[in-house]
Amino acid sequence: MLKFITFRWYAFPIILICGLGYYFFCYFWVSPLTTVVLVRHGDRTGEELNDLGLARAQELKRVLSASNITTIYASNVNRTQQTAQPLATQLGLQLNIYDPNNLQMELVDNIKLHHRGEVILVVGHSDSVSPTIGLLGVSPAPPLIPGNEFDNLYVVTFGRKVVSKLVKMKYGAPTPP
Repeated sequence: MLKFITFRWYAFPIILICGLGYYFFCYFWVSPLTTVVLVRHGDRTGEELNDLGLARAQELKRVLSASNITTIYASNVNRTQQTAQPLATQLGLQLNIYDPNNLQMELVDNIKLHHRGEVILVVGHSDSVSPTIGLLGVSPAPPLIPGNEFDNLYVVTFGRKVVSKLVKMKYGAPTPP
């Protein structure tokens, strides 16, 4: 004989409290990691990328094409956009433009609020990449990138309850001395 389970209305608050508790547990304790890849724009002559910089932008596209990047940020300076555009085109993404003089509000806060659990690329400058890394929670932040170095690639991972981690690598042709 089949027995039917009847819903008791007085059980509703208990179910609601358990459901909300589970939601907040997942939201605050089971936090996905966010990964931010940071590079300085490619080699340049004046305000534009030179041939080495354009080749470096193509190498960045090759290196990161399978890394599941969902969003690309480039500063409001043309050379950062030239560096990011080949990868953005390949992935079918729009560039998000930020002001390198307002890293906290326009870049880091956006990443933390709107891209939790994603993989992000940030193309910046010799004097903005390291401060961005610091604002993402890496302590101590690496030193500023020397003006003649263009081949550094930094990977920062962080989560709500995870200490930010930094990996520094090189990509493309070594920067000429």
